[in-house]
Amino acid sequence: MTTLNLQVAASTDDANHNSITTGSGRSVASGSMLAADLTSVILSPGSHGANNEYSVGARFLNITIPQGTTITSATFGMTPQASYSSPGTISYLVSGQAADNAATFSSGANLQTSNRARTTAVSSPWDQKTTTVDVQNTIDVTSVVQEIINRAGWVSGNALVIIVDTNTTTTSGEWQDYNSFDGAPAKAPTLTIVYSGGTPQTVTAVGIPPRNTFGIQNTWNGVGVLPASDISVGNWKTEAGATSNLFQSLDETNANDADYIISELAPNQSAVEIKFASATDPAVSDRHYVTYRYGKTVNNGRRVNQVIYFKSGATVIAQWTHTDVPYGITEVTQLLTSTQTDAITDYTDLRLRIVATSF
Repeated sequence: MTTLNLQVAASTDDANHNSITTGSGRSVASGSMLAADLTSVILSPGSHGANNEYSVGARFLNITIPQGTTITSATFGMTPQASYSSPGTISYLVSGQAADNAATFSSGANLQTSNRARTTAVSSPWDQKTTTVDVQNTIDVTSVVQEIINRAGWVSGNALVIIVDTNTTTTSGEWQDYNSFDGAPAKAPTLTIVYSGGTPQTVTAVGIPPRNTFGIQNTWNGVGVLPASDISVGNWKTEAGATSNLFQSLDETNANDADYIISELAPNQSAVEIKFASATDPAVSDRHYVTYRYGKTVNNGRRVNQVIYFKSGATVIAQWTHTDVPYGITEVTQLLTSTQTDAITDYTDLRLRIVATSF
C-alpha cells in the first residue's frame, strides 16, 4: 500500500461560493463567485440564511496515482477555525469535480455544476453539529476519488477537486467556519489517499566506459539521481587510474566521455558495483528505462563480454548481456517491464553491477 498526504497549497486552490440552487438533496452553487471568496481567511459551508447556502471547493495537486488504480481509502479533512455547537442541524454532502485534471479556482461561475460537474459518487451526510477549534473533522471520500481516478482521461500527476455542498437538511442560518489556506496554510483542507499497486521507479543508468549520464532519472519530474558511492570496485579503475571513488567519474548529469570507469585489460568475471543516491518512487508501473553506454577503449583484438545487472539492494531486478563488445561507444535503452519495476522495494539502495569477461 502507498499513502499520499495532500494539502491545499495555494490561495486560489480553495474557495467559498454562495448563492445556491437546491437539488438532489443538496444546495449547490449558482450565480457568480466573488474574487473575495478566493482569498477569504475562512471557508464557511452551510446555510447563511434563506437561499444563501455556501459550497466550498478544495483543489489538490500532483496526484501521482495511475489511471484505474484501486483506492483503498480516501479521507477529506477540514480544521475548524472556532468551536461551535449548533442549536440546529449542520450537514454537508461531499463529492468531487468530474474532471480529468481539475483547474484552479477563479472568480465567476466556479462551483456551479455547469462549470464543475459533480461526481456521481458522493459521501454520506457529514454532520457537524458540534466542532472544536483546531480539531480536524474528516469524511470518507473513497468512492469519490475512485471515480475520478477511473476516468479514461485521468493521468498520474493530475489535480482533483473535492467539493463540499450544503445538505438540504441543514437548518437555515447554521454554518461552520473552517481554516482556509489564506487564513492558516498549515490548517488548510487535506486529502489522504491510500492505494494499492506497484512500486516502480524510473531508472537511467549510463556509464560503462566510456560513459554518458550515469544515474537514475525520474521522467515524470525531470530530477536526476546520480551515483553517490562505490559498493565494490574489484579491479576496475577510473580513466586516471584511481582505485577508489569510482562513482565520481560517473556522477555528472551530462555526457562526458573524458571520464569513465574501466576494467583490467583481460578481465575474468571482473565486477564493479555502484550505488545511486536515494530515489523517489513515482508510483507508476510503465515507462521505466535503463539506458547505458558501453564499449572497449582498446582495440587490441581481445574479445570481451559484459553482463549488466540493475539491482535493488541484493535483489537483481533486471540483467542484460552484451557478447563481443565492440570497440568504441554503443548506447542502448532497456525497457523495464511492470513486473520488474514493481519488484523494486528499496529506493535508497539502487545499484548497477557490471561484470566483464574476456575470451
